[in-house]
Amino acid sequence: MNKIPFTVYFVDDHTILREGLVLIFQSNPDFQILGQAGTAENAFPEILKLKPNLLVLDISLPGKSGLELASEIRSSLPLTKIILLSRHDQFEYIQKAKKIGVHAYVLKDEAGRDLVEAAKSVMQGQYYLSPRLMAKGNLQSNEHDLESNDSEKIKLLTKRELEILRLIAEGKNDTDVALALDIKPKTAKIHRQNIMDKLEIHKATELVLFANKNL
Repeated sequence: MNKIPFTVYFVDDHTILREGLVLIFQSNPDFQILGQAGTAENAFPEILKLKPNLLVLDISLPGKSGLELASEIRSSLPLTKIILLSRHDQFEYIQKAKKIGVHAYVLKDEAGRDLVEAAKSVMQGQYYLSPRLMAKGNLQSNEHDLESNDSEKIKLLTKRELEILRLIAEGKNDTDVALALDIKPKTAKIHRQNIMDKLEIHKATELVLFANKNL
């Protein structure tokens, strides 16, 4: 049985780079290209209509910025994963992207080599940061910061989400959760993603750690 490919949409105003990245993804059977655009204004209505699994997005766009578009997509399509392409390696840009809920931050000059790996990582529920940024040593990219306001974040969860978080703390996957609560696995997966969004957590392992620490 063939695996269903992940759908991808590209937004970058540099046509040659964008089309080059599209070609790389077109050669990979794990992905299906849904479309591409050069501006946030042109991309937004198409993305809402097509609902891609993954959005590859340039941080610097004419008009509305990539960060602004990312924020709008996170609000409108919370299940769409977002990879941000950037020439900026400063910590503040990465922090802004993480606060919005971007799932990967990839430097443009490393995109040709690393973007497919980044895409596969985020579709598996992991947060991805370009290796050069990881090598700087002052970025804790793959670890969720266990802030002192974790108790405040717990209050954002509904009663059903707390039930699911307790099951996740026990190591149960979406199928196990669905059986325990008599819901569909797809519904359990959506609940899990909503929990991660509310808690600002980007990796499944971090979610288990959070649950065990706070429940």
